[in-house]
Amino acid sequence: MGPAFLVRFTDEEHGGHVDLALFKRLTLVGISAGELRTGKVAVATYHSAKGREWQVVILPGLVDGIMPSRFWDRKRKKLPQPPPDRLRQDRLAFYVGLTRAKRAAVLIYGDHWETDWGGRNTLGISRFARDVLTELSASGDSLSRPR
Repeated sequence: MGPAFLVRFTDEEHGGHVDLALFKRLTLVGISAGELRTGKVAVATYHSAKGREWQVVILPGLVDGIMPSRFWDRKRKKLPQPPPDRLRQDRLAFYVGLTRAKRAAVLIYGDHWETDWGGRNTLGISRFARDVLTELSASGDSLSRPR
């Protein structure tokens, strides 16, 4: 499974969520080509986004091991689950990033990531992205997912 994304729009002028049938084929290439007009681009970390707002927010790296982060345990030679306090911090950073969007949040996720030295970690989609997908599906909110 390659990288994927989730798009969720709200339209305050029309009373809430927008039906996204038109956006079913929206791709990152399409976003960069202007199919989703956003004006200028601001690059910020999850942590530095606090207190700021944008029309569209793109949240990359939603793969377990990146968000939430995991750190290599040299003794056990594996990437253990993050400790509860670290998981709480990462969840809060994700939530801050997600809630900076006025109209749309684009979640970029995948099932693996590669290390700088070529190792492949197949830890799966970030639990945070899965939580958002589950919540939106359960609530019946409009969303667009890749095909």
